[in-house]
Amino acid sequence: MNKHAEFQELVALAQLYLKQEYPKKTWVQAAPDTVVYFRQYATRARSEPRQLPTQPLIPQRSVVEPKPISAPRPLEQPVVKEATATEEPVPKKPASPIAPAVEKKSEDTIKQPFKREPVEKIQKPAIEELKKDLQQQFPHIRFKEEIPSDAEAVKLTTLYKTQTPLPAVLVLVNNESAEGTDLLQKLAAAITERYVPAELRELHTFKSEAAWQSLTTSTAVKLVLTTQKTINSLPQLQKQAQPSVVHTPGMLLDKTLILIADTTHYLRDPQLKKQLWKSICDQLSRSVHG
Repeated sequence: MNKHAEFQELVALAQLYLKQEYPKKTWVQAAPDTVVYFRQYATRARSEPRQLPTQPLIPQRSVVEPKPISAPRPLEQPVVKEATATEEPVPKKPASPIAPAVEKKSEDTIKQPFKREPVEKIQKPAIEELKKDLQQQFPHIRFKEEIPSDAEAVKLTTLYKTQTPLPAVLVLVNNESAEGTDLLQKLAAAITERYVPAELRELHTFKSEAAWQSLTTSTAVKLVLTTQKTINSLPQLQKQAQPSVVHTPGMLLDKTLILIADTTHYLRDPQLKKQLWKSICDQLSRSVHG
């Protein structure tokens, strides 16, 4: 199909589309100048006679006629002349030398397994000579004759199997009364609800060596709340605690310590409860937000 026919088909399809989309007597809004232009164009088209274009709107490509292909020329056969008695015979090329025959190995020699040769053992230097060389190279380093025991390290790594995890705030009590225990339980619950987990623990649970190691090596405990009387009850705890005033932050090992008064004072004077709670809030707010 040439370009002229494609153009005519495109115009016909456009007219068909317009008839389907816009039936007769359909008014389409347009600008006033557009209406005037097409109205004048329609008037002129009706009055003037229609002239057919002498040339197609789209020029057609010129068809190039193929050139005739000439028949191939037949190959000329070489003329073979018979050798006469006077002509000298053409010398023949010497034949290529025959390659020497490769001797085939028998199947018995191919199937023989490879021989395993023993590897020479590497001679290790004597320990004494090695120590002597190291001491000469590093005279400032002392070498231990015995391997140190890892019993303590093994014990620390297995503490989690026998000990419950410690909270962030530890409230230590020792032979506390029922009213005092109830007061400290409510204090731990308030700390847990407001800031971080807090628990009440009896002092006797840390008297064993394993339990004491769990407290000293714990990185979870950030704050310890206890009385001076409870600290004096355990010599290990008394050695590690720094002297401080009630409601004033101190240090126990590497953890913050806040000494609390005897619980009977808090039960008698509610103002002491406010002072204790303010000190705890100030310390936990610094540790949480700082």
